Amino acid sequence: MGGSDSIRGYLAQTMILILDALQSDNLWNGVSLEPVHESEKVDIKWLFPNHKKVVQVKSSKNVFSRHDVENWCLELKASTLADSYELILVGNPSQPVVELSKIGFRGVKISSRSLDLDGMTKQIAHDLDVYCTQKNIPPRNPSAREVLAKALITELENYSTKGKFITKNEFDNLLAKWIFLLLPKIDSSQDVSTLSLTSPVYNLEPWWQTLSFDKNGEPHTLQSLLI
Repeated sequence: MGGSDSIRGYLAQTMILILDALQSDNLWNGVSLEPVHESEKVDIKWLFPNHKKVVQVKSSKNVFSRHDVENWCLELKASTLADSYELILVGNPSQPVVELSKIGFRGVKISSRSLDLDGMTKQIAHDLDVYCTQKNIPPRNPSAREVLAKALITELENYSTKGKFITKNEFDNLLAKWIFLLLPKIDSSQDVSTLSLTSPVYNLEPWWQTLSFDKNGEPHTLQSLLI
């Protein structure tokens, strides 16, 4: 695999993790990209209240064949113990693979995504807006959502270099923190005085409770947030 292909593969993994993390029916407790202490076949590990799920992501410009997909499923299943397994194909599945995806293979769920990274970035931006609304976080304008999406992709790529887990609360707090940083820079039309600085939905970081803004809409604690 060439350098550009590898980079595209890592980006695809990260974007898929984010898209799945933002789904309202995905009740996860923790997630890790390129988790340590796992087989190299495992790209994403999800922790739920009562089970563990492992995911392998394969991306390619070439058409995925049924033979390759079946082998990847067997390798993933044999690589580690988990309660559920999923193989995600980013690219073009052959028709036999499309048919196989309907039933899975040897206990491994098979799903496909488009190899359109720009499209995935836009989808993340849209899903972030929905997610923030559900979490009572003020909605963003389109420019802010796209910046937030790209920032989140970069941050989770950094997490992957250490195989570090991020919890659901950490994920929510990270989004909330960035939104308040983006607020005066990108969405100046928003009246910051109307924002609620407390929320029953999740535990907030201490800086949130004392965050205040000057007359120019800048957070007084901006410098400490950037450290």
